[in-house]
Amino acid sequence: MSGRNKILLALLVLVMLAVGAYIGTNIITEPRLRWLNPSAAQAHLQGKLLAVEAFLKKQTPGTPVKKWRQWQGAWKRGDDSGGDILLWLESTRMATEDDYDTLLDWVAEGHHVVLPLPDEYRDAGAEDEEEDVGGMSEAAYRNMLKAYLGIELADAAKNTAAAAEVQSACRAAAQTRQQAATVVKRSVDAEGAENRLQRCHQQANRIRLPEGRTLVWYGGDEPQVFKPAAGTTPLWQGEGAGGSHILRLPYGEGTVLLVTSMQAFWPPEEPQWDESNLNLFDHAYLSAYLAADKSAVWLVRELGSKDENPPAPAWWRLWQSQPLLMISLALLLAAGVWHVAVRMGARRLLPAAQERDLSEHLRAQGRFESQNRVRGGQLAWMQQQLWQQWQQQWPHWPQMSAQERLDTVCRYSGLPPSVVKIWLEPLPAQPTRKDWLHYLRTHRRLMRMGRGVKQG
Repeated sequence: MSGRNKILLALLVLVMLAVGAYIGTNIITEPRLRWLNPSAAQAHLQGKLLAVEAFLKKQTPGTPVKKWRQWQGAWKRGDDSGGDILLWLESTRMATEDDYDTLLDWVAEGHHVVLPLPDEYRDAGAEDEEEDVGGMSEAAYRNMLKAYLGIELADAAKNTAAAAEVQSACRAAAQTRQQAATVVKRSVDAEGAENRLQRCHQQANRIRLPEGRTLVWYGGDEPQVFKPAAGTTPLWQGEGAGGSHILRLPYGEGTVLLVTSMQAFWPPEEPQWDESNLNLFDHAYLSAYLAADKSAVWLVRELGSKDENPPAPAWWRLWQSQPLLMISLALLLAAGVWHVAVRMGARRLLPAAQERDLSEHLRAQGRFESQNRVRGGQLAWMQQQLWQQWQQQWPHWPQMSAQERLDTVCRYSGLPPSVVKIWLEPLPAQPTRKDWLHYLRTHRRLMRMGRGVKQG
């Protein structure tokens, strides 16, 4: 290593030592009294139905509990042949009308679902009929809710004349928050506590179960309530001063439990600041009641198949949190690349490329001709593979017309006709390279989609 390189390397080491000294001297350590809440971090990573999962595994150990990221994954890969299943949906933020159609068709087969309102209703109310609600417009969502379930949305009333059971439960929840504040030595504003109590009286619901027991359910301060349309008879629904925030109604052979918010089933806060979560009121009892006698419980984080806000890359999050560390690593990497890239020794000129003779040209032409003939045979084999798969899925395939075959494959695979049609027609004897690559791509898509297709 030359003297110049040694000097540059020494300067780089000094810069890194200076950065490390700066970080070390700016780290402040002081005693703090903080209430640790490990469940909050777990809920962020595993979903807000983490408490429901833990509670049901302990309460009903014989009932399997499965978790899914999206409803489409649970519907395609989940085994629902063992009996009625209880499905919990954490969010419907990005759901489309097709997602609701698929979900309700599945419920009609004899399953059950806990279905919350989209987040946009709870944030902004229903003032703008054209505002998008997740993957569909607000007007379309209202029409879907009324047409399929016979339920309308209305503004919550301002009445606070709550039933005796609701008032008693609200006072018990207020005492729980007061005890939590005492533990962490935090003062509670008397006026704020009274306002929370009045909101609880207005928003909490009394539920009279068909078995004769009365529960109290409170999902937080929500501007919308459910109103059954004419001719709709719920199995049971919440009764409250502000309106009904929860109701259960039959749908086909199954049931749908509508809630204005899933906050009542969220993990308990420590200390108890929130007004509603799983360990308050009768939320835990209601969870066990819904899961009773079910063959399985599915916990799904998102009904929609799209993610509105994908997470940022890990390197970008690290850059935002530790910029000095990232700069130091970048300088070190640049110095290493620069050191490795230094040319050692004399330059060597490569010889000029020699002209190819006639024999090389003939061999290349022969390889090209053989590859074209092989491609034609491979395409025929790939088409035969697809036709065999379709004949297994649809036994009446030989009796279908060409248009019926095209419509059937497109409908069950979800692929456009341009992808499917080329495999239903005669293949070219000698495909070009462009056609060969196109056939490969479409064959891969059809085989991949065919694994998740239900047989018709």
